[in-house]
Amino acid sequence: MIKYLINITDNQIKKINALLSGTLKNLRGKVYYNAVSRALLAANTEINKGIREIYNISAQTIKASSKMKKELIKHTDDTIGKLNYAGNMIELKKFKINTNKYGKDIKASVLKKNSGTHLERAFVAQMKYGKNIFERAAKSRHIVQVLYGPSVAHMAGKEDIVNKAEEKAKKVLDERIEHEIDRILNGYGMK
Repeated sequence: MIKYLINITDNQIKKINALLSGTLKNLRGKVYYNAVSRALLAANTEINKGIREIYNISAQTIKASSKMKKELIKHTDDTIGKLNYAGNMIELKKFKINTNKYGKDIKASVLKKNSGTHLERAFVAQMKYGKNIFERAAKSRHIVQVLYGPSVAHMAGKEDIVNKAEEKAKKVLDERIEHEIDRILNGYGMK
């Protein structure tokens, strides 16, 4: 499981406290919650985009193969947002695969920069539960195993992806704090 943390900085807290004083003081939690929530969504989008830039995988497969949980601790001066990624390894057939017409001579490309790896002992076969890429697990002809690529949590943990997501989240957090304060000062969200 991979976790990303986003929290309000001391400077942001001071700014919010200065602008929302007096009767508006009780609305600080709403600013924290809405801004962090939006920053988490932006970070998730950036993570998915980063995965698709590096790996040969579709957005639909990423969404279907992972469990992303967004957590917010709200209404405190230590508002923290967490993105948790979990999921199983993804079947190799979901990545870029080239085979001949007989389902042999398989070449798999998990990474976009990689031209692919020949899988000498692998084959494509139709089983009861669908068509997949298999490899013999033993000398016995009847013992086979499905081949898998990395999980979404593993892909999302790459340093490049993490750095871009954190930058995006910080930028969106600053923008959303400004936006939420403006909304409150203009009379929106007073309920």
